[in-house]
Amino acid sequence: MSSASNGLIVLAVARVATVNEFGAASLLFAISAAAMGCARGSLGTPLMLMAGDTDDEIRSAASRALSSALLFGLIVSGGAVATGILLGEATIGYAFAVAIPFILATDALRYSVITAARPHLALTWDTVWTVGSFVMLLVTWQSKHLFGPATAVLVWALLAAVCAIGLAFAFHTKPRVNGLFAWWKEEYLHRLRYGIEAGLEQVNVIIVVSIATAAIGMSAAAALRGSSTVLAPFAILMSALPLVIVPESVRAGLSPEQVWRKLCNIGVLASVTLLVFGLALWLAPPSIGSLVLGDSWDAARNVMPIIAIEYVGAAWLLVVASFLKSQGKSSELLGARLAYCITSITLCSAIAFLSREAVGVAVGLAISSLSMSIAVIYRIRPGSGRHRGR
Repeated sequence: MSSASNGLIVLAVARVATVNEFGAASLLFAISAAAMGCARGSLGTPLMLMAGDTDDEIRSAASRALSSALLFGLIVSGGAVATGILLGEATIGYAFAVAIPFILATDALRYSVITAARPHLALTWDTVWTVGSFVMLLVTWQSKHLFGPATAVLVWALLAAVCAIGLAFAFHTKPRVNGLFAWWKEEYLHRLRYGIEAGLEQVNVIIVVSIATAAIGMSAAAALRGSSTVLAPFAILMSALPLVIVPESVRAGLSPEQVWRKLCNIGVLASVTLLVFGLALWLAPPSIGSLVLGDSWDAARNVMPIIAIEYVGAAWLLVVASFLKSQGKSSELLGARLAYCITSITLCSAIAFLSREAVGVAVGLAISSLSMSIAVIYRIRPGSGRHRGR
């Protein structure tokens, strides 16, 4: 549900923004997502591996995770302001700076209640956030001129703050600075690896979109991020995979083979659905596309089937990541992510400057995700003889 609210706000911003404004907002969304990835990796994954511990132990870790998320959010907010100013959209940058600390705080609390086997708390407050975001999207469908993209992001920030406060009260958790440094020192290498891996996933997006923007123009950012936005429902569902698989496999004591079989079934279903949906979007009438993405639809439609193929590879990379997280394999997880990022950035950069077309960059993304997912699956799958320890 939290990812649904993120997808809805992107759609709302796309509806009210010009192509240039949406291009700038896309980079700021990517920065926010990178921050969320780092926080989820370094704070959320270690929390999930505590599944089965007592509520007091989980609550103690949650209070320090909340403090860490807020502090990290303030640092990232400074980067959002600087980015907005550099892109000539300072107001949008300020709006993201307000939103980011609340978004990271909500994430930390969400992982905490799920680890404590209270997913209903996360569902309740994420539903509030999602419904509010959906109402805002409905308003943009009625009129594109009631408010601008910065206002939409500020409403999103307010909803995130309400969600964070609600979760904190429900789980009896508040920020705790005392002992924060000592807490971070516990298994800091694994925290660092998980955080870097999750952050790299979004940093890769930022770099590729930035290079495409430099080589082609803001229309490239609108095309790549716009196509990703309309495929967001599947990214939303897949992003929840670690939240379900990791704590449950730890509690149930499932073998690596059992976890892998479950994940592969999900991967096959996701692949087929993505390909069908991507083709349907490409064939959709322009009136429907414009309703979803506004002025950015035409640019996004051109790359839609290719980005759908990229998402298939990304889905299998997430299957791999979920498996490695469930087994506590932080070093292998980081290695796989680094290999993918290097491949993706190198290939997409070369294509961007050679082709000067967003379609070319999309092809580079698809080739990177598919080739790396095949290589990594071959290396880490149970029974391959290559699956190493932590």
